[in-house]
Amino acid sequence: MKKIIKSSLPILIVIMSAFIIRLVVMKELGVQYNLVSDDYYYVQSGIEFKETGKITIYGTESAQIMPGMPWLISIFVFIFGKGKMLWIALKLFWISMGCLSIYAVYKTMNIYANKIISAMVCLLFCVPDFAWMDNLILTETPFMLGSAFLVYNSIMLANTKKNKYYIGIVAWYMFTLMFRPTIALYPLFLFAFLLAKKYDIKLLLKQAVIAGLVLIAFVIPWSIRNYNLYKNFIPLTYGTGNPKLLGTYQGYGYPKDEDLDYIKNVDEKLPPNVKKYSEAKITKENMHLNGYATLEKDNYKAKYRMKVWWQTDKKSMIKSYCIHKPRILIYNTFYWKQVLNVKTNSILLIRKIELILCAILGIAFLIMRKRVKEILFIGALYIYQIAVYSYTFAFDRYGQTLIFYRYIFIAWMLGEIYLLIKERLLKKKETKKMLNQ
Repeated sequence: MKKIIKSSLPILIVIMSAFIIRLVVMKELGVQYNLVSDDYYYVQSGIEFKETGKITIYGTESAQIMPGMPWLISIFVFIFGKGKMLWIALKLFWISMGCLSIYAVYKTMNIYANKIISAMVCLLFCVPDFAWMDNLILTETPFMLGSAFLVYNSIMLANTKKNKYYIGIVAWYMFTLMFRPTIALYPLFLFAFLLAKKYDIKLLLKQAVIAGLVLIAFVIPWSIRNYNLYKNFIPLTYGTGNPKLLGTYQGYGYPKDEDLDYIKNVDEKLPPNVKKYSEAKITKENMHLNGYATLEKDNYKAKYRMKVWWQTDKKSMIKSYCIHKPRILIYNTFYWKQVLNVKTNSILLIRKIELILCAILGIAFLIMRKRVKEILFIGALYIYQIAVYSYTFAFDRYGQTLIFYRYIFIAWMLGEIYLLIKERLLKKKETKKMLNQ
């Protein structure tokens, strides 16, 4: 045990520091602190699930969210009840998940960088915006935890081909999917990465089929439940309509509402069931159908706005979706309330320094061409998720969970530079020794 602690001391110090910072933030904010937004309603959905077995959000049955949050929170409701103890338990669990994410990222870094470099880069998780995020009962913390372990197990599977990492991928993929559907296409990136790493194709296909069957069995009950409620095939969620619509108001040059004919191009083109649900008088029995129809209508409205935007001003639309919105996700911070007397500008300065370091190390990567397959893998995952969120509504909250991909890149490249310097110093030392002889 002493040997393990000694070898892991750098990261243990970082994790303990991160844990203490998060506890101090919890004390400063109060254990029942929430945004009176999604975080509050997630807790209410967990209470509702424990009491009725129904997946709800905003007080009505829904498939707008994945079932992960209600399921997980309901366990705490069962044990701790609905009062202050529930909030204390949830906050401590969320803080623990945040710290476990640091460990998962560290383990991934440590594959190609030494312990000191990996732990030093992980100090970036001690910045207050992460501590504040882990004090909110939102999907960000468990999603980042699952994503980090997915990457770790994927790279270890490619390197070792051990079954435990294959099982880890399947388990963490299902865990992550239960919180956000944006991870759904992860297997495609993994498949390409394993092929690039010369993974045995027969074994890969066999494992892919098994994982696919497990996933189908895992998702089918949720899909059946959604069909029974909405008489429509909804394998994951139906909630993208509203963020897609909000995304058409980001950037510049987007169409003005007063210049558009929504009645002719949206209302009159709605499918019969959506039109029926949206126009029906709202009752307790059909509230979930009205909510579904509202978001579906938002989806049609978003498509109409995007079509008009493309036809009238392609340049501004391309700049908005490819520059303005990605910038929000890449540079901003999810930090809506100042804690520990640390201002937002200070965090953004750290973010700017980290991005500049990424750019410098990116040049080093192009010169050195080290860990090409691995870096392209995490780079593709990062860009894919930036693109998904940019297509809908770019939100600093979503970008916060993706920053760890950059941290992994920084650690790996610093590790390669360290090895290069070490190798050259060693050669210089050997040459000097030979000349002296």
